[in-house]
Amino acid sequence: ANAIKFTEQGEIVVHVSLEQKNADNSVLHFAVSDTGIGIPVDQQSRLFDEFIQVESSNTSPYG
Repeated sequence: ANAIKFTEQGEIVVHVSLEQKNADNSVLHFAVSDTGIGIPVDQQSRLFDEFIQVESSNTSPYG
């Protein structure tokens, strides 16, 4: 969703590959790349923390 929110112009590419398959299950690997605004280097370590947004302003137009 962020790739769509933060890429006003440019491209969004979704790569899907089959990592593992057996009779009962398949494991897929999804990778998304985009030309959006990106995340500042000093904020990237917080990317997978719960409930963290890089821009914490209440007036953010992105919701």
